[in-house]
Amino acid sequence: DDQLESCIVMQEFSRISNTPVTELGEEIKIFRNKAARAFQVSHPYVQESVRDEYFFDLTCYSIWRVASVRIQDFSKRDLFVRNVGRKLLDEVIRLGLI
Repeated sequence: DDQLESCIVMQEFSRISNTPVTELGEEIKIFRNKAARAFQVSHPYVQESVRDEYFFDLTCYSIWRVASVRIQDFSKRDLFVRNVGRKLLDEVIRLGLI
């Protein structure tokens, strides 16, 4: 399992959309499963894990598509993306990666 529910992106998505992480995770998995077949034609992934670059791309696309439905206000979607960037940068710094 790709553990969507525990990642920074999902935590922020839940906060901004005021929707439980588990509910968002299910919606994303449903969308990802629908899109997977078409996606695999041009971007075949080896394993269903975000460690696989193409599966990661499909997962990110799925998150963004669900976010476009759940967070319809453009300014809130913008805030969502900016907050994810800030939190990822903070985590990278905390881990001493940069």
